Amino acid sequence: MGVTIGRGETATVAFDIPVADCTIVDADANRIVEPGEFELLIGHSSRRTDLKRATFTVA
Repeated sequence: MGVTIGRGETATVAFDIPVADCTIVDADANRIVEPGEFELLIGHSSRRTDLKRATFTVA
């Protein structure tokens, strides 16, 4: 899925992130969901200066 935005244009998008996708791996190699704050990074490359950030909380 993608959103194409022309140069100089802005858009608001919304999407759901399933809690099951917010897992970490514990010491026993089990995937678990831990409550806490997560950071979502969005951009056209992995360079930190290119990324927009948003945080969300899993309770």
